[in-house]
Amino acid sequence: MRRGKGGPREIPLHRSVVAALAAFRTRRDARHPAPRSDALFLTELRGTRLRYPTVNIAFRQLRRALRWRQEPLPTIHDLRHAFAVRTFLAWIRADKDVDAELPVLSAYMGHARPSSTYWYLTAIPELVHLVTGHNERFAELQTWGDT
Repeated sequence: MRRGKGGPREIPLHRSVVAALAAFRTRRDARHPAPRSDALFLTELRGTRLRYPTVNIAFRQLRRALRWRQEPLPTIHDLRHAFAVRTFLAWIRADKDVDAELPVLSAYMGHARPSSTYWYLTAIPELVHLVTGHNERFAELQTWGDT
């Protein structure tokens, strides 16, 4: 359990992910026996917490190495957006009650309120309609605020 945006939260992970993270932690601890941070992911040279701008630079380098050419180029935050949208679509396809499921996704993403998670739908009006049933309800949810 770690502190997230909305307080402590548990994030369910597949056992293969847990095993990969344990192997990574073993290698990380060998490289940084006395890290300057308790974060899982550390900078290679100093053993300090990764910062968002550093991750963005690494992601841009990865895009260049992979020769991604589509426009606009994806950002690291687009991965988070894609996860939220794909989760919503999976719920719709499985005929799940989105309102009942949303608090779980909100907690998983570290949001204090479901309105922050609904924000991810704003770029996809058709999905807003599918999830909420009508655009008026979505507009009402946006007035809740917090991101």
